[in-house]
Amino acid sequence: MDFGFLRLGLLTMAIAVALSAPEPHARTVLEWPLIVPTLIAPAVTPIVLVVLLLDLMMVKIMASGSPDESEKRRFRRIMAVNFIVVLLIIWQWLPFFLTLGRPS
Repeated sequence: MDFGFLRLGLLTMAIAVALSAPEPHARTVLEWPLIVPTLIAPAVTPIVLVVLLLDLMMVKIMASGSPDESEKRRFRRIMAVNFIVVLLIIWQWLPFFLTLGRPS
């Protein structure tokens, strides 16, 4: 699959962010190993999600302007993978973000 170096990096980061979702009502821990899922990942997740959605939009635009059918198939594969990863992030993080600001 020819996704490109930057897109593969983005997808790798997105999957890492999806897998690092903390439990709802998780306390923030400021010690090294636990700082990633409790402090860094909640700040990075919305950024990664927006970048994935922007990439999805740009791939859709590039696919609509491409006359080559093999290129359109490549773009559809990229869109499908981006969409699946976006759904994975939302599925993993929704319980955490829904409990923000609510008492435990």
